[in-house]
Amino acid sequence: RPAAFGHSMQRLTGWLDHGSRVAYALLQPPSVARNIALVFTGDYVQGNQADIVMEMRELDKMAQRMGDGAYLAHSHVLVVAPHHYQEDSFAVFSQFVPGLNMMGQPLHYVLDDEAVRAARAMSPAQSGQDGGASPWLAWEAVDGLLSRVLLQLGQQCDLGHALDQLPVEVLGFSKGGVVVTRLANELGCAEFLRCQRALVVAAETAAPTAADGEEPTAAAAA
Repeated sequence: RPAAFGHSMQRLTGWLDHGSRVAYALLQPPSVARNIALVFTGDYVQGNQADIVMEMRELDKMAQRMGDGAYLAHSHVLVVAPHHYQEDSFAVFSQFVPGLNMMGQPLHYVLDDEAVRAARAMSPAQSGQDGGASPWLAWEAVDGLLSRVLLQLGQQCDLGHALDQLPVEVLGFSKGGVVVTRLANELGCAEFLRCQRALVVAAETAAPTAADGEEPTAAAAA
């Protein structure tokens, strides 16, 4: 539901729902935008009825507030809501991160054994293509959501440029850091396995081979 943007900040605000609710605060004119800030929000604050605190429960106002700051002054801001709030307080991002407890906290901060085994068994090109478990769960979920949101915004708002051509900066506020941590862990796992495979290939390439009909030398056998 698009809403009129504030003339002072020159942003078009509103929210979309693609399984995850996403609020947007898009710069006007769009040409001044340098990137897209994809923000994962945190827990609700309890016991404080201050206007600004209560206002931050409204995603589109939160997106506008974040865009008001100097750091995101030149960014289109997208704020992603959690799957749900446990006890109307604790943000649970289960749509992006598996293995969370009821309060939305990760049971571990490294990839689980199943994901690592899946990563070892697949090349990146095979990941998720053979019906097996993909080790890139968070990245695939975030990329899918972002693609759908940018496509709809491009069709719905006259932005004059392609949103998907802008770089994306991922930010996590409070509990939203759970998603960012998972994304970083998946990248770290991918880099580790890439280096591991490169070492194996290098070792196989460097290993001497015996000529046809010859016995391998002691050095080659070693």
